[in-house]
Amino acid sequence: MKKLSIFIALISVLFAQPVIKVEGQELLKSLAYTQNSPYVKLYDWYIGDGSIPIVKWDPNGNNWTPEGFERKGSVYLSNNGKITHTIVGDEAKPGYWDLYMLGNKDKIIKATLSPNIATMENPSINIDKAFIKEKIICEENSKLKDTAYLINFPQKLSFWIEEKTIISSQGNKSDYIISYDKKPACVSKSAKKQKSISNKVDNNTKEQIKFFLNSFYKAGEKSFPAKALPYYTSKVDRYFSMKNVTKEDILEDKIKYYKKWTTRKYNLKDFEIIDSHITNSIRYYVVNTVVDWNVTSAKGKSLQDTSYNIITLIETDNGFLIKSIKSVGTSTVKIDEKQEVIPEEEWKSLNCPLDSEVIYHGVCIDYQKYLKLKESIAKKYKVINVSYNDTLNVRKNPYATAYNKIAELLPDAKNIEIIECVHNKRGTKWCKIQHTDYGYKILGWVVARCLVLQEKTYNSSTYRVVKIPSNDTLSVRTNAGIHNRKIGDLSYYAKGIKIIKCKNAPNGRRWCKVSHPSIITGWVRSKYLRKE
Repeated sequence: MKKLSIFIALISVLFAQPVIKVEGQELLKSLAYTQNSPYVKLYDWYIGDGSIPIVKWDPNGNNWTPEGFERKGSVYLSNNGKITHTIVGDEAKPGYWDLYMLGNKDKIIKATLSPNIATMENPSINIDKAFIKEKIICEENSKLKDTAYLINFPQKLSFWIEEKTIISSQGNKSDYIISYDKKPACVSKSAKKQKSISNKVDNNTKEQIKFFLNSFYKAGEKSFPAKALPYYTSKVDRYFSMKNVTKEDILEDKIKYYKKWTTRKYNLKDFEIIDSHITNSIRYYVVNTVVDWNVTSAKGKSLQDTSYNIITLIETDNGFLIKSIKSVGTSTVKIDEKQEVIPEEEWKSLNCPLDSEVIYHGVCIDYQKYLKLKESIAKKYKVINVSYNDTLNVRKNPYATAYNKIAELLPDAKNIEIIECVHNKRGTKWCKIQHTDYGYKILGWVVARCLVLQEKTYNSSTYRVVKIPSNDTLSVRTNAGIHNRKIGDLSYYAKGIKIIKCKNAPNGRRWCKVSHPSIITGWVRSKYLRKE
């Protein structure tokens, strides 16, 4: 009798129906629409050898009407070939996922994937980072983690998937809600929440930032260069003149600097938080710092000065980290003090060619041209077309190279004097400027499109973006018309926009040239603007 039971059990194992499983990512690909046929009906599909359907449909879970459908089924998912979870009772069995689809006549509108049970294996779906175009953490606490992803598989249309992970002592359980027509609701709620708290910096945070900055600069006085590394993120967008650097790059630079200047003293004289915002659930702070410093070499040579740095910080669970740091100048910018305008009464005494009458910055020029230049100097200009977290480079000559930068102007710099303007060999217009507002004299060349007369006023009213969906942006272009190059975007909730002028494009549609701190000046369709 015992042998018969064993034989029957063996026959049952041999003829048991195998579990048909599929990689979770492959199932998501099947649920995505193709680029050339976005409304293909996905009521049934096959994966693998094309002969076995992967979803076991519930015969009682289908509801078909002329207006649409709902459909329920179950599917076994795996990650790297291993089943996502098992059900442990009298015996361990593979755990399955419930699939629920809701659609209209032609397409799926929404799909949900839920594991049938929460286990300590924490059933979830692995998605290759290469296919994740955007990640937004909507909510995260001890009981729930709600994250939204924008997914784009090759040859497929992008779609949003919201991962809701319920955290408990019995194990985690992740539900996946796929949206085809709009962003998940949690994304919009998160954006509104982030926007409402974006620019508020309380006194406690200011004190914490001040303490961090003091500690950071004092770390530069230590004997070991590595003492400064914990203050930086693993990848730094900007480290003074270098871009996209690692901590290893920073360490190498500091070893050279410490070897040259064996004694270093830094004092944080002042700081100002000029911006605070949240991007992809990360809080950023942009800070201006004024630092007095004194360095001495092994041979006894000493230098002292004041530096003006712009530092971008990110807030973490353990405090702050530096994402970017750059200098906008010191109080000892090298200039030629002999370059000055010769007074009018002295021009006749100068030994210049007969057709030249004034030495102006070391060049003999016609007197009438000199009068025009003098009139131009009397006018004051300000910086435009520079983002709030960037600077305008001042160069030795009218060319943009990696070696001729001598200083930087902040994006809100004013009282700039233009000495002369020329077009270089590439056809770009440059202006030689003079600026003294920082307590020292800056003399050099900047791109002309980044300057505008201070007295030039725009319409005093400000405008906001309207009629743009929350998952889209308003394109900013070089000129009126969609055929012109795109140079930036305005968010769907952007405010404080200033209109410079408006005109009709060749097709008759109205466009306006606008100015906004988040972008360089450019053109947008007027119908998307409304007075605040």
